[in-house]
Amino acid sequence: MRESFLNEQRLPLVIEPANGKNTKSDLLDWMQQNRGAMMHKFYETGALLFRGFEIDKPQDFEGVVLQTAPQVEEGYYGTSPRNVVPGTKYVYTASELPGYYPIMQHCEMSYVKHPPVILFFYCHVEPEYGGETPLCNFRKVYRDIDPSVREDFEKKGIITVRNYSGLGKSSPLNLFELKKWNEIFLTTDKAEVERQCREQEIEYEWLNNGGLRLVHRTPVAIDHPKTKEKTWFNHLQVFHPAAAAFEYDYIHAHQHRAKTFFWSLFLKTLVKIKSAT
Repeated sequence: MRESFLNEQRLPLVIEPANGKNTKSDLLDWMQQNRGAMMHKFYETGALLFRGFEIDKPQDFEGVVLQTAPQVEEGYYGTSPRNVVPGTKYVYTASELPGYYPIMQHCEMSYVKHPPVILFFYCHVEPEYGGETPLCNFRKVYRDIDPSVREDFEKKGIITVRNYSGLGKSSPLNLFELKKWNEIFLTTDKAEVERQCREQEIEYEWLNNGGLRLVHRTPVAIDHPKTKEKTWFNHLQVFHPAAAAFEYDYIHAHQHRAKTFFWSLFLKTLVKIKSAT
């Protein structure tokens, strides 16, 4: 296998086939024979990108996932709407949100008791434009934050409050509510929802309108599960009402398109309307 980096950030480490060995079987054999070294490089760099292999369908991707992490789980307590890909158990669509909706940089499910340690991404249909999935080294984020700001957050921790209505499907046009509570917990049984909340150490409150309020009390940073380095690990900015508008400023600065300029203005207007209500 050939190894390289995409840029000076050294994230991700790119692994490509050598000598024409690019089939799914070639990749699985290499993973099995080099698992220790592969995982060491993963924890050291933060991300591995396997490029140029014949992984042609979601079932192939799932096979690679199971080879890498046999203990993989399918539970998902995130806010973004996603669907299980037919013919698989562990593969979800990246998001059912409209293409214009930005997803800010974050640590997946940082607010639950046992967040995932490894995430897997797979591109099945190449986008006509864009399609970037930015990567971030949150160990570096922790080091780069002003120490006085970091110390204040570490002292106080973070309280994340999420309000969800129910039941039924959420409208993709509502930018301030992505799911309803039954879509998060995959049940309409309130007793089962309460059981899952207790298991995940989530405070909950049933609202008079049939909605559900979830409260998460978490630290702002944790020790990396393998390297033990301090890691910025939270959803601090993601759930802020102005998050999408801020993100589109960055997107427009990167793409300089009329479409991104429009969405930047549109989201800023929505934030002002939301703040006034």
